[in-house]
Amino acid sequence: MSEISFYGALADGFSVTPAIKRATEKTLRYGLKLVKANTPRKTGNMIASWNGELEGYGIRWTNKASYSSFVEGGTRRMTARAPLARALPLIRAEFRKQLGNELGKKLAKQISLTGSTPEVLGFRDLVSSGRQVSGTTGFRSGSGVSTSKFLEAAKKYIR
Repeated sequence: MSEISFYGALADGFSVTPAIKRATEKTLRYGLKLVKANTPRKTGNMIASWNGELEGYGIRWTNKASYSSFVEGGTRRMTARAPLARALPLIRAEFRKQLGNELGKKLAKQISLTGSTPEVLGFRDLVSSGRQVSGTTGFRSGSGVSTSKFLEAAKKYIR
């Protein structure tokens, strides 16, 4: 995994990689529960066979049941049940939520260390413009996390 950091108005190069990893781990646990809950139950074998593992900044979902691809994708005689495909939109939403929370904690810690306020870091202008945090003024990975949502999560942790 490469290092991801904040630059410009938001901070002076502090690493957010641990926050992203924690958000991904929390999302993995949530997603595994959700996929298992969406899986049809006959013997319980397919439910027990679900596994998720961290791979870089993502999650690889696997199922070792020999028939899992037929349940997920269907056959010409059986419609797809798609437990993973149905869960993915909710898993993505959970990741966005967890990422906002984790980055908010990281930002609050950075602000308390530097003694800066959000206004000093230039957040008010970013929020009022509704721009995406990207380029030289924020999150460099192109995550598409909007500044207002990011700040909303950050404000929870700023005392």
